[in-house]
Amino acid sequence: VERVEEGFDKTFYTAPPKLKNIRVKNKQFETDGDVSITLKWRQPTNLKGEYVYYDFKITKPDKPGKLVYEDYSWGDINSIEIGNLPAKKMQIQVRARTDSNGAGRWSDWKKFSAPIEE
Repeated sequence: VERVEEGFDKTFYTAPPKLKNIRVKNKQFETDGDVSITLKWRQPTNLKGEYVYYDFKITKPDKPGKLVYEDYSWGDINSIEIGNLPAKKMQIQVRARTDSNGAGRWSDWKKFSAPIEE
C-alpha cells in the first residue's frame, strides 16, 4: 500500500503592532462649544502603504469604562480628525486592525483636555 502525504504550506499572520507616540494636536473649539482634535501616532513600518482600520476610543480620565466616543477611520494614515467632543478632560487610545490579521493591541492611554479659552 502506497501512502501519499499532502504537504501544507503554513503561513503565520501576526496582528498589527501596538501603536506608539500617541499625540493629540490641533485642539480647537467648534462654533457650538464642542471640541475638535487631531489624533496622531507613529505609523508602524510594516503598515506604511497599507490600507488599515484604526479604531479609537475616548473615555473619561481614569475611568476606561466610561465611554465618551468611539469610532474608526481607514486608510494609509497616521492621524484622524475627531470632532463634536465635550469640552472636558478625556483620554484616548487607538489600535490598528486588518481584515486578515485581526486587531492589534490598544495603545497606551493619552490624556488631554479642551483648549484654554483666551
